[in-house]
Amino acid sequence: MEEDTFSLGGKKRRLSVDQVKTLEMNFKEENKLEQERKVRIAKETRLHPRQVAVWFQNRRARWKTKQLERDYCVLQVHYDSLKLEYNNLEHETQLLTSKLKELRAKVREGKREEEHTMSLKEQKRETEEENDKIFQMVPTSHNGLCSWTTLGSMAEPCQFRNYPEKEIIMVKLKELRNLNYVDYASNVQW
Repeated sequence: MEEDTFSLGGKKRRLSVDQVKTLEMNFKEENKLEQERKVRIAKETRLHPRQVAVWFQNRRARWKTKQLERDYCVLQVHYDSLKLEYNNLEHETQLLTSKLKELRAKVREGKREEEHTMSLKEQKRETEEENDKIFQMVPTSHNGLCSWTTLGSMAEPCQFRNYPEKEIIMVKLKELRNLNYVDYASNVQW
């Protein structure tokens, strides 16, 4: 605790321990002084009222400084806590942003795969339609003659002879799907 001294006519005089205790006790009750209270404390401590007023004034200044230091420490702890929380949230935000980017990339990839799958299904459907068209062109019975209008108006001998009906086309169907029907018979090799 700081020394409590007072100047009387240029000479400083130190307060006794009892005087300081009385002044401190009164300060804790109320740190402001009214005239009546100042006179009463001066009589109790055997000091001049002006000395009591100066002591209270100095004590309030020290109290204010210490209160500011305590407030600063509380605010500093609070700030440090908020700063740590902010850093944690910032780190978590970065992690979530990274995860979001990954998920968006997966969604885009999934859409591409879905579009590719849809494209493959469409190609398969188109191929099946083409196959059905070709399949319908194969005669249902083979009597040795085929009378397709695309080959001409005259019936020609069937190259497929006695194969079971409609199965003959399936052997090379994938290779032939881009060929015209006219080229079909000449390109099949059995």
